[in-house]
Amino acid sequence: ADRIMQLLLVPAVGAVTSAAQMFMPGATPILSLIRVCQFSVAMRDLIEFLFVLNGSQQHIVDNLPKEKITLFSKFPLCCVFGWSCCAHRPRLGHLRFFVAGVRQFSLLLPLFGAVDVYIDDREGMPGVAVSQRVCETVMAVSTFLAMWSFKCLLPLMTRSIRAEDIDPERISAMERFVLLQMAAAKLLGMLIPRIVTHNLYSETPGGWVMPKHYYVTIITGFMLTVVQFMLSLLGACAYNADETIYPELDEAQDIPPDALALLDMNGIDVTRWKRLQHLQYGYDA
Repeated sequence: ADRIMQLLLVPAVGAVTSAAQMFMPGATPILSLIRVCQFSVAMRDLIEFLFVLNGSQQHIVDNLPKEKITLFSKFPLCCVFGWSCCAHRPRLGHLRFFVAGVRQFSLLLPLFGAVDVYIDDREGMPGVAVSQRVCETVMAVSTFLAMWSFKCLLPLMTRSIRAEDIDPERISAMERFVLLQMAAAKLLGMLIPRIVTHNLYSETPGGWVMPKHYYVTIITGFMLTVVQFMLSLLGACAYNADETIYPELDEAQDIPPDALALLDMNGIDVTRWKRLQHLQYGYDA
């Protein structure tokens, strides 16, 4: 339940901070950092949620394709790795590589987001512009790598989830929810400054002038608020609290549905413990 709540909080936190950005444009770096930290936690929770739906690492590995496939041919590297000579048989090492690609995003983005706040506070000092460009480049590359890793990882983790356990359409909605969250802020951050090219002037005599920087920040905040509202609707469909996620259980006979997955995530191999070997993952039938 806590993982679902973290994922559903992403658009809520995003909408609140984006709306606050419209009224406090000077606090944009801090508000952006809050959004980044929340989303970084949610990315980790989504990977764990998919793991829980599978039941165990061994179940995922056992259901990997037995033939060679183009593992790395997801957008935007489909033109590079889409050739038959780049095909590989999926193994556990590939899963770990893609998970690492997602996790680096969860670690690097909050770190460089904090650095960006520090740099923004020292705007105009020597070397600040170069440092800011380096920081933005690292964050863009990290986001790019995480999106690619997530798209490569998702088919490998979801092919072992039975259709009767969760609708494939909901899995697709989960993917869109994450990828659109990743892309929205980056795309708007690049497009709005290129569309808005002037200051905002009051038409009244002797009126005020809003600098372009604040004008862009306010428009971006408004657009992000709209996007987050739309993503909240998508999240409500993808992570709907129904019997799929919260199945009915007989507490006298059954075990918690995520018990084995949590043991596995903490490095406990159930098959090696005699007292736990009677537990089943529910996929043998």
